[in-house]
Amino acid sequence: MRNIIPKAVLSAALIAGVTLPAAARFENLRPDVERHLSTKGISEADVDKISILPRRRAGEGSDIVRGYNATVSFHNCDGHLVISMNRVGHIKDVYSRGACSFPGVPSY
Repeated sequence: MRNIIPKAVLSAALIAGVTLPAAARFENLRPDVERHLSTKGISEADVDKISILPRRRAGEGSDIVRGYNATVSFHNCDGHLVISMNRVGHIKDVYSRGACSFPGVPSY
């Protein structure tokens, strides 16, 4: 009987983690994005907004997430920074769009 309680608690914890709302899962990636911005010398004061959205597998209505794109908008330039991540949040690619440019970051 003693082993049943820890298994039940573990099961409940796993279910709670799996059923987080989509927005909460995306927000779990925010600290990684903010950390990467700081390594590029970008301060929080320059950031207007960070949006994190999933990249899904091709096909209508697909629920398979292939990765995430974080789009960072700034107060001081007309454009944004894109941080492309895999399914677990490891950064794969970083580039800027529009009038924003950063040392060591390609701009398209």
